[in-house]
Amino acid sequence: LDIVSTDGKGDSVYITLSAGNGAKAISRAVKLTGASPIAPAGVAIADLNGDRRGDLILALKANGFVKSDVGVLLSGPDGTPGAMQHYTVGVSPTAIATGDFNGDGKTDVVALCSDPFGISGDQGNVAVLLGKGDGS
Repeated sequence: LDIVSTDGKGDSVYITLSAGNGAKAISRAVKLTGASPIAPAGVAIADLNGDRRGDLILALKANGFVKSDVGVLLSGPDGTPGAMQHYTVGVSPTAIATGDFNGDGKTDVVALCSDPFGISGDQGNVAVLLGKGDGS
């Protein structure tokens, strides 16, 4: 993945893949699906499974619902994202970041979550998803 963007309102992310040899880049929208309408609020790219390809990590907020999750789409051999895996993080993730937060050499994911409506009583937290090195 070379460029990933979202407007935070729709149910798609936009990716641009380059051939790496100066050839024209390929751009396309990736439609997100889930149990409820979802909107990507934040995006990150990191290698979560050790294959040296950038995987897509999304902070997903459910439209009209409080509980939300992080979506992970592992990149295929041609760089296009595969099926999304969902990981529950709590309330309305709005930002996402990656790094090796526990020093084990595997990429971890952190999501900033906040309940803008105060329904859950949780005005903000950080969810840490420790990576296993296999994309989960």
